Amino acid sequence: MRELRAGDLVLAPLRAQDAAAMYGVLRDPALYRHLDYPPPPSVAHLQALYERLEQRKSPDGTEDWLNWTVRLDDGAIVRWKFPESVD
Repeated sequence: MRELRAGDLVLAPLRAQDAAAMYGVLRDPALYRHLDYPPPPSVAHLQALYERLEQRKSPDGTEDWLNWTVRLDDGAIVRWKFPESVD
């Protein structure tokens, strides 16, 4: 998948190498106030999850999963979009 650019924003496919940057973002307890799961336990956990998500398919192969990060030109992640549930 390719990146899309608009001004200083970059829409990029989520990759396993994004785990360290996303771990910092996803540790914010406010994100989980209304969710029934906790923040990720470790960078290694996120990296393993993102490796599976890089396949861009649901586990049964019936759905395409397009997981994105929105970054600034300097690489800082400012937003992300994931499927609603991941086992």
